[in-house]
Amino acid sequence: MSKFKRDIEAGLKKYPSLYLDASREVITVKGTYSAHDKVSSIDIENYDVKIIFPKSYPYRFPIVEETSRKIPRDINRHVKLDGTLCLANPQDELNVCSSGITFTFFSGRNSKHSSLPGICERKNRRIPYGRKRSW
Repeated sequence: MSKFKRDIEAGLKKYPSLYLDASREVITVKGTYSAHDKVSSIDIENYDVKIIFPKSYPYRFPIVEETSRKIPRDINRHVKLDGTLCLANPQDELNVCSSGITFTFFSGRNSKHSSLPGICERKNRRIPYGRKRSW
């Protein structure tokens, strides 16, 4: 089994509401991502997502599309008109991914640079995972 496949499978074990979409030519994960408040463990919101792993992964972030349309398609919310999320500026992404990332790191709840948890911040103006954010 390839390192890439082991990486995806490890991430899917942590997030059982996500699944590998084997019908696509490009490696794609779909399903529901649940954003939780770290302190209270309360579900803040659930989002339907599609995560596409480009050939440049793990040295670039996967492409994430929020498919439930709960977040307005507005660049001020870091959601492009096509539903893909603006996860970081290119320099920050390169810095974070310079040594390669894992799917678990990318989607994780404990990482300062994890990108999926930022979804609920942008939608609800809530502070997940104990992170502080000034608005």
